[in-house]
Amino acid sequence: MNCHETQERLTAALLDEAPAEARQAILDHAAGCVACGGQVEDIRQTLELLRDADWPAEAQLTEERRNRLFERAAKPRPQVRWPFVVAASATAAVVLTSVAIPSLLRARMSQAPPDPAHERDLAKPLHALGYLGHGGPLEGPGPGGGLVGGLPASPGDMFFEHRGTNPFVVTETDALSTFGLDVDTASYTLARNYIRRGQLPPPEAVRVEEFVNALPQDDPAPTGHTFGIHLEAAPSPFRGGHTLLRIGIRARDVQHVDRKPAHLTFVVDVSGSMGMENRLGLVRRSLRLLVDRLDERDWIGVVVYGTRGRIVLPPTPASERESILDAIDSLEPEGSTNLEQGLDLGYRMATGSYDPTAANRVVLCTDGVANNGVTDPRTLLRLISQHSEKGIEMIALGFGMGNYNDALLQRLADEGDGQYAYIDDDLEAKRFFLRDLTGVLETVARDARAQVEFDPRRVERYRLLGYEKRDIADEDFRNDAVDAGEVNAGQTVTVLYELALREGDGALGDVRVRYVDPETGAADEVQRAIAAESVHSSFAAASPPFQLAVLAARFAEHLRGSRWLDGSESLQDVLDLAGGLPPAAARTPEANELVSLLRDAVRLSTARE
Repeated sequence: MNCHETQERLTAALLDEAPAEARQAILDHAAGCVACGGQVEDIRQTLELLRDADWPAEAQLTEERRNRLFERAAKPRPQVRWPFVVAASATAAVVLTSVAIPSLLRARMSQAPPDPAHERDLAKPLHALGYLGHGGPLEGPGPGGGLVGGLPASPGDMFFEHRGTNPFVVTETDALSTFGLDVDTASYTLARNYIRRGQLPPPEAVRVEEFVNALPQDDPAPTGHTFGIHLEAAPSPFRGGHTLLRIGIRARDVQHVDRKPAHLTFVVDVSGSMGMENRLGLVRRSLRLLVDRLDERDWIGVVVYGTRGRIVLPPTPASERESILDAIDSLEPEGSTNLEQGLDLGYRMATGSYDPTAANRVVLCTDGVANNGVTDPRTLLRLISQHSEKGIEMIALGFGMGNYNDALLQRLADEGDGQYAYIDDDLEAKRFFLRDLTGVLETVARDARAQVEFDPRRVERYRLLGYEKRDIADEDFRNDAVDAGEVNAGQTVTVLYELALREGDGALGDVRVRYVDPETGAADEVQRAIAAESVHSSFAAASPPFQLAVLAARFAEHLRGSRWLDGSESLQDVLDLAGGLPPAAARTPEANELVSLLRDAVRLSTARE
């Protein structure tokens, strides 16, 4: 039972219209599949909507009734319920009717923030709001040969996992905010690829923290400690009476001559889907960039998988460059996608060449699809977790649009204590591989997490922007058995909060970072107070990196249809603010790209209306 078969028959299974054996197979698959699991609850919620509207179970979902369903889903509802209702109706509309839902999407994106009176009822459990989304065609093929509204249809078979949106939390109720550190950037690159293709990305594909962390920061490296904490705040340019706080958590540098040797096992997907859009060609060019950065200290092995896994190159010294490049250049598309066999063979090779003094990595290059052999995500995640505990980490690199599973790759990288990046072109490959190699390969902190404690005398309420997938229970901050994030040398984790401040003096709170030293296995902490002096008098007075991070976050919130947006605010407002960036920020390549994407997104958003 694969994802397509499950999604086509899921409604029948939930209505008890499928044969018992088939129904069980469908539900078993959905229970263990990151792409299908959330749709069970989504469809159940939609069926409840239908029953609430007094429609008989046998009724046809006609155009008139479909419109009524969308109207009910888009109406303002109590804050705890409406994300479920909209998610349910949107997903089930695709599953039940396979029709376009641009009107519902616009309703989500234009939804005004909830009444502030309701905010005091919110607490941490709302961090879990969300659903597993399938980002297949948001606007199904129109009569114009796959065009809808003059725009190309979204790539199909794109799987994403939505973790909800963090709420405002009343500080007197809960002063602690705890989460694992994350330096992934795949969501930004994926969204960029959508926009360049003439489509806005599905809301569930957008993760705010990955937009923010895609932009370089200029925080100085710490001296004498693994992490330095840098703080800056300024009035929000979007919501009067609110303040934005940036926390920069910068890892120590490791000089190139001091880095560990690298023992790398490339596990490359060579299935037929990797022939689409010359994905495998981009993989070959990307791996060449990495090989060119290595030296005689390093070793490389190559495993490929199509219908089955096989060894292309046993572990070989990087000094034998020509043999390695010949193996990479020989890769050609073949067969179906036996991800489990490829990973198993790759980890076996990595285990056989394991060196406790080296950086041991499995570098997975794939579009994230698994359709042959063992496809149960739980089995794949167990396999990776077992090896990460032994010190073999994963770098998951995603390629391709259409037939791409972002949700699976994100989970694989998390279980593999590694990084997840999306490579959409040669420039992105260079950005990832041509930076300081220690930033790719040298882990300086394991299970790294942050805890921010706000002072209720200074902070009335707060909202963490992003990091929904990294939420950690406050009481587990010092429980080092709870998995968190891994941070490499020289990396900066950027965190943004929106605050409602109270009048007064003194610090706004404290920031604590805890991690496990990969060499000694000992846990350590670093702490810094959020001094009142960190708050600028105006947004314009803030540093260029601060302003750019705020723009990136707001851009992401618009793309994902955050319920915390002012109903009168548009992407054009964000673009207008970008026009006022100081020269020091506006002239960087990253700023130019962000503004260009904003401009294109405004045009696409206008075309949708």
